[in-house]
Amino acid sequence: MSGIQEPKSVAPVVSYLRPEEWCEGGTLCLLELGMPDLPVPFQASRFSLAPGASSPVDQHSVREMWFIASGAGKLIFDGSEHDVVAGHALYFPSGKTHQITNCSDSELVVFSVWWK
Repeated sequence: MSGIQEPKSVAPVVSYLRPEEWCEGGTLCLLELGMPDLPVPFQASRFSLAPGASSPVDQHSVREMWFIASGAGKLIFDGSEHDVVAGHALYFPSGKTHQITNCSDSELVVFSVWWK
């Protein structure tokens, strides 16, 4: 055997930071990214909304994508309304307003990724 050791396998799990109340009926958990051994060019989070709850109206200079994991809602994007359900992927260009309201009887869960 040579003296070279194979690197140990590490589970590819990224931790969520402590959940915080984001809005009335909503919880936000940021992902812990940007570790020295895992540089990433984006940030990410998971948020959830109770039935009837709405996210704050958001508008920013970054680009963003939402992935609807569960539930259903009404999205207001740049002044127009859209129905969204689990499985939808949504893209928001810089500067466009967006807000979602949970219209289902269960929790609405959304994963968000944003970058410059």
